[in-house]
Amino acid sequence: MRANARFLWKPLLETPVGQQQDTQLVDLLEDGNAPPEEELNRNQLHNDLEILLDELSSRESTVIQTTFWLRRRHSSIADSNQRSNAPFSRTGTSDCNPCSIETAATTTSLQGSGLHLTSRFISNCRNSMPKVPSIQIGIPADKRQAIANGLGRVLADTYVLYGKTHGFHWNVTGPMFNTLHLMFMEQYTELWNALDEIAERIRALGFPAPFGGDSLGQLASIKEAKQNPAALDMVRELVSGHEEVARTAREVFKLAEEANDQPTADLLTQRLQIHEKTAWMLRSLLEV
Repeated sequence: MRANARFLWKPLLETPVGQQQDTQLVDLLEDGNAPPEEELNRNQLHNDLEILLDELSSRESTVIQTTFWLRRRHSSIADSNQRSNAPFSRTGTSDCNPCSIETAATTTSLQGSGLHLTSRFISNCRNSMPKVPSIQIGIPADKRQAIANGLGRVLADTYVLYGKTHGFHWNVTGPMFNTLHLMFMEQYTELWNALDEIAERIRALGFPAPFGGDSLGQLASIKEAKQNPAALDMVRELVSGHEEVARTAREVFKLAEEANDQPTADLLTQRLQIHEKTAWMLRSLLEV
């Protein structure tokens, strides 16, 4: 049976691995039918494998365990002395040693042929993991950074203006209550949806989008409302806010245009149209 298992797995065992493709899988496996004097070495490999997986990042460890059907069970400190005697389990049932690394399908068949994974095999897998490719969209990294920073300011202004508009929606009073209450709701809903579009463009450029009230408040050029103004004063504040966002967006538009960043330029053009139209509609309410 062992001989048959080796024959069936021969194509897999001869698969080249590593960045240089100069090593075969069989080179990285150790024969489990070793003489008794080599048993300690085999057990030590299990310890090394556990230690190696502990040293990997969470992503690397997850990729290796998923790729090779490895499932770990971490033991308590009191059980750590059992690790040296923990074989690779063939079943994954509840009576397995909690320190063991259980394997399914492929690894189980390899065990049946007397083969065991070695720490060198895992190290080779780590070196062979694909790296995250760099962003190559035709815009230099420094220009992408500058555009992302500018979009972060647009995001911050939009966020503060959203909060102010939503607050005014709640607290407006007076003869124009119904008109302004509904108008503010329409405006804050549009601003809320815009936040996602702006943030996702920052991420597409390869940078994290700023978030959190404190961080966005520091980036914003719009000041938050400190009190509940009268209805028409609310309108005046919102006119000023939309014009402020338009000025910020126009500054960033220049950067996008110089970098030939059409998606950002298109996004900012849409934002400019919306903010300038909203400012006009709000300003009309103030005309006598």
